[in-house]
Amino acid sequence: MIFLDLIHALKWIKKEITTFGGDSERVTVMGHSGGGGMTKTLAMSPKAKYMINQMIAMSQSSDYSLVKDKNEAASRAAAQEVGCANFDPSDKKWDSLKVVEKVIKCLRTKSGKELTEAQPKIEEKGYQFRYAAQDSGENAVSFI
Repeated sequence: MIFLDLIHALKWIKKEITTFGGDSERVTVMGHSGGGGMTKTLAMSPKAKYMINQMIAMSQSSDYSLVKDKNEAASRAAAQEVGCANFDPSDKKWDSLKVVEKVIKCLRTKSGKELTEAQPKIEEKGYQFRYAAQDSGENAVSFI
């Protein structure tokens, strides 16, 4: 995941910036267009806390932000497509933590190839993965 690479790069920068005449307490990240969206997302990540002092996000898509449940329907459709869920993405069964954990366990057995091949199939059905999204709810997994 690119965000983990960016976090690693920030750690290196904080450690090594003084070697290049920089100030580790004045780290600025900047991005344009899609990079602007990544900059915004990175700045909100708990893993980047205390690593970024300033950010410049230029011309990022207004839709590229962490919002709750943005990919929920597409994720559920993908799970159904690869055989990990035998019910509709809008089914109330998704409200059960035990059901979701079972689906996640199944998804972990799928190869990256199987998962990426599912994407165009669910897109034909009208589902889309929409940028980075934040999990929500009582049993949420933190982003990054």
